[in-house]
Amino acid sequence: MRHWINIVAAVCFRLFGRDLTFRHALALSAAFHFGIIVVCSAVVALLHFHSDADLPKRLEFSFMPEDESTAAMVGMQPQASASSRPANIPEHVPLSPKEEIIPEAPVKDHLNFEGSMNEALSADRPFEAPLASSAPGANLTEASPNPNYLDVGPEPSPLRSTFDFRERLTHSLQRIPLLDEGLRFVPASIAIPYKQRRNIRKKIEKLVKKLPLEVYQDTVITWQENGQNYTTELQHVPAPDETQFDEIVVTVSQVEGGRRLSTQMRFQRLAFSQFAQFVDYWDPQVSIHDDEFDGRFHTNSEFTISGRGGIHPRFRGKVTTTGYSIAPSSRFFFLNTDSVFLDGIEVGVDIIHFPKNLKAWFQNLAEVDSLAKIFDQETWITFHPNGSFSWRTARSPRSENVPLPVEHAYSILGRENAKLHVKGVVRGRVLVYSMKKIIIDGNITYARHPAIVHDSPDYLGLVSEGAIEIAPHKVTGPGDLYIHAAILAKGYFRVRNFSSGGPATLHIYGSLSAGSLTATEPRYATRIRFDRRLQKRRPPYFPMTDRWEIIDWDERWWMSSEE
Repeated sequence: MRHWINIVAAVCFRLFGRDLTFRHALALSAAFHFGIIVVCSAVVALLHFHSDADLPKRLEFSFMPEDESTAAMVGMQPQASASSRPANIPEHVPLSPKEEIIPEAPVKDHLNFEGSMNEALSADRPFEAPLASSAPGANLTEASPNPNYLDVGPEPSPLRSTFDFRERLTHSLQRIPLLDEGLRFVPASIAIPYKQRRNIRKKIEKLVKKLPLEVYQDTVITWQENGQNYTTELQHVPAPDETQFDEIVVTVSQVEGGRRLSTQMRFQRLAFSQFAQFVDYWDPQVSIHDDEFDGRFHTNSEFTISGRGGIHPRFRGKVTTTGYSIAPSSRFFFLNTDSVFLDGIEVGVDIIHFPKNLKAWFQNLAEVDSLAKIFDQETWITFHPNGSFSWRTARSPRSENVPLPVEHAYSILGRENAKLHVKGVVRGRVLVYSMKKIIIDGNITYARHPAIVHDSPDYLGLVSEGAIEIAPHKVTGPGDLYIHAAILAKGYFRVRNFSSGGPATLHIYGSLSAGSLTATEPRYATRIRFDRRLQKRRPPYFPMTDRWEIIDWDERWWMSSEE
């Protein structure tokens, strides 16, 4: 290479009377390499040139009349005319000893065949109903397992020297049902185009959000989009038990080409327990500092974040807020959203209404659960690992013990003047509700921790018309506090004496929803870890929101005959 460079430099010096500059040398080098690439590409193209005899072979499924399709399968292929010869095959193509080109039958219609033939044959979507009679040429003997299917004999021997395309195709299509118009595939469904899918989803979500719950049952709505008429049927499916969710089944239909195309989607009603933290109104005097949230977070207002001492909160689930900004606690604090909102944040979302009055819900609950224990005065409740709980009151200081039922959920209810104190180890499915206040006096945990026992049947819901409080540190004791529960306080979730008793950590395993919050530091830093079971189940009778979210939609049109 150096020898050729010296020769080029000498030629340039003789022609121009001076040495080659760097700029000219760079241009000359680029032109030289480009020429090498062009020559190599031409050589490769010549080596890989295909003649007409070396055309690629492909297997095409087409619709054909019954007599032609049957004849093709049993080896009696009719002679094809010149007009039926595929356009991409020349008139005279030499055949190699190993291959044979079968003239293509007249195409009646086309099939959008997705996936391999084996996937189509093994799909669980049904074909059209097969005929009871056999097609001409089919061998329907007693050995045939089903007279509605075509028996084409044994598989050809793999030791044959010549690849007989007809026999291989015959064996591959073995046991395909005979249809009323001949042998063909009928797709049971087709994918909904993206633009149409987006418009349908947007329209249905708007309908579900706007309509009141009582009109969902057997509601039929017609609407038009881009010149196409749609029929929508909505059906409300109430929660089958006290731990599941309401659903809405939506069926959207249209008529096209004499066939009815239908698609179905399911919406589920969100419960407040499905949020790691839900706050209706964020007190601007309270900021999130040394806190971590593992799960979904929502607030119906703007909220404040603090980053003192290089410490800032971390949200490990999706964050949504009706506000349009995140307020830093100080103008000197730079908010790095990527390190704070690890799963993203969405601002300006629609409000999720917080329950205004839980008294009607309480009255209904007292009527539904005939075994509920109801208190009308301040009561101290302790749960025990053996599946029981005990209580005492100011007027009855002697403790009474009651076993929790194993087979169904249990409710503990407090009336207007009943403040309920809770602590202990819960074994079973329990809801504790107070029209006044719930006070947490100590650790309250599950006997079977869901992080260890993944199918743990232990659930606890704490719901209050007023506040839910953490008792002063002289009651709870020093150190960390552990709460395993889904919490909903219509008023405040409050930490009493938050300015003393720390530093420690408040660990909540479950969810926390509140009308508003007080500060927790310096007594407690907060760690909220969402209980993943709450995505599929809720604590018994736990309140649900007015928000519906789609949980199932295959985004396909399913076809049926128009009656």
